[in-house]
Amino acid sequence: WCLLEIYLTLIQVQENEKGEPDWNSLLAVYTAHEHTWYQGTEFAEERKAVGIVQGGATSDSSFANITAFREQHFPMDRIFKAVTVMVETAAASNGADKKHILNVLAGNIDNLDAEPPKEHPNYAAMN
Repeated sequence: WCLLEIYLTLIQVQENEKGEPDWNSLLAVYTAHEHTWYQGTEFAEERKAVGIVQGGATSDSSFANITAFREQHFPMDRIFKAVTVMVETAAASNGADKKHILNVLAGNIDNLDAEPPKEHPNYAAMN
């Protein structure tokens, strides 16, 4: 599902009311990762996930230093894995989901249950 969200955000750019590309889409990537988040010396909180959010999360109150401090817990090895994903061979927790996702990527939205193509230019764009 994460791959589909990235596709919808970055590749299939939504159009604004004038029919022009709207590049203000939000990209957010979250992952499960237990860590302790500290705010100064007064506050500590156990967290189970961490995210990287374009422009910072609303909880960062538009302060870049808070964004950087929060995002420093994101496990870099997951980012490195993400750039090596091949969507056509990636696994999904549900076989039907994989079929549906590949069909959306290939533009086959009228029949999501159809067998998706083995290769498609949009797969290459995602890779």
